[in-house]
Amino acid sequence: MARPSSATRVRRFLHLLAQDRKGGFTLHKIDTKPFFAADAACHHQQSPAALRPCPPPQPVARFEKLAQFFPLGRGGVEKIVGVDQVHRHTIIFATRTKAVCAGSDLRCSKNIGAAWAEAGGRLYVLDCPNMFADPPRFLDLEALAYDPYRGDWFWSSLPSLPTDDDCHVITSFADGASTGAIMRVSMPWHGTYAFDMARGSWHKEGDWEMPFRGRAQYVADYGLWFGFSDQAASDLCAADLDVNAKPAHRHWL
Repeated sequence: MARPSSATRVRRFLHLLAQDRKGGFTLHKIDTKPFFAADAACHHQQSPAALRPCPPPQPVARFEKLAQFFPLGRGGVEKIVGVDQVHRHTIIFATRTKAVCAGSDLRCSKNIGAAWAEAGGRLYVLDCPNMFADPPRFLDLEALAYDPYRGDWFWSSLPSLPTDDDCHVITSFADGASTGAIMRVSMPWHGTYAFDMARGSWHKEGDWEMPFRGRAQYVADYGLWFGFSDQAASDLCAADLDVNAKPAHRHWL
């Protein structure tokens, strides 16, 4: 079981991407410090009537012609990576300096909702880019990493899952946390696989599927993965994925 950590760093800023009415996306940087009272006694003295909704801060950036965004950083969101799944273009936005640079193009286009994980300053994206291509490409994995010698960001291809060609649906995915695995994915009737970056290969963890729908994230304070349940999309679910067996899980309405 993954060990809980009591030293989880609370993120100071929340980066919120919102789709605007012009077909683009605006990025808002929200300071979370006012949301948490330093003194619990002072916090309880506030009347609910004194609380009022407030609009988000002015956007720090706006993006057009991008379809997917991914966070990247060590201990916080240091960069936001945006990709265009049609032309495979990549942009990288630095949250601290607000600088924008262009990364290399994706080697293969990615559909909206691709599985992803970030670890060690790298972004991993897994998707079925085009199963009708000749030859067809199934569950293509790429990693975005910074090359200090060339001074730029580049995508590189990594091994695909060792599954049948007819398997191209991912029901849930999760980061690897402390297990050595970068990413876990579950597929209907095919079970759960994990990618080990040290070995550069996939291995099958079992015929079971993770009890999530979409992405699950590891929370070190609890030593568990949290996400939305595959039984009900609005239910929160938690499970331990380090047990090398079908994980026991709990979900809340």
